[in-house]
Amino acid sequence: MMETKTALKYKNLPNGEPFDPAKMEDVIQSVLSGQKQDERFYKVKQFLFQVKDARRRVEIIENQILYRQEAMEYIGPSYSDMPKGKGGFKSKIESGTAEIVTLEGRLHKAEENLARVTIIVSDAICRLENVNQQTVLLKRYIDGKSWDCIAMEMDNSVRWVQKLHGRALPLLEEIVLEDER
Repeated sequence: MMETKTALKYKNLPNGEPFDPAKMEDVIQSVLSGQKQDERFYKVKQFLFQVKDARRRVEIIENQILYRQEAMEYIGPSYSDMPKGKGGFKSKIESGTAEIVTLEGRLHKAEENLARVTIIVSDAICRLENVNQQTVLLKRYIDGKSWDCIAMEMDNSVRWVQKLHGRALPLLEEIVLEDER
């Protein structure tokens, strides 16, 4: 630490090289451009993860319906003569059935959204020229497979599959950004 303070005092870098403000600006620009690149990759990843998010929404609604149906098995009809507020008499079964019907409507909309998003994302991926890159992205983001599974199916190493993925993202970024214009 003391060496660094001494080096800076004499306008040298800690490795002994003379401090050059022009070089420092280049370093700062490279760091800033790297941040911009990360932001762009974030947009591409967000675009790709739309399918996973839509699939999760469908699963959540399906589970909600399942929970309501299971609860309905344990709820018996209510035979009380007591009034039930302004809405009049409404049994637990009727209200549970109404909730399930509402959830089924939401499920239908979520499934439509999943189909739409899957088509948009897969069409963008299929515009890549390299078929191996297409395969990796389709298996990863449309089919939701793990790196190990993709590598085994493609008869490659996990590292190579991830390399193909890394090479495909900038190309897909150009396609996605082109579509946004």
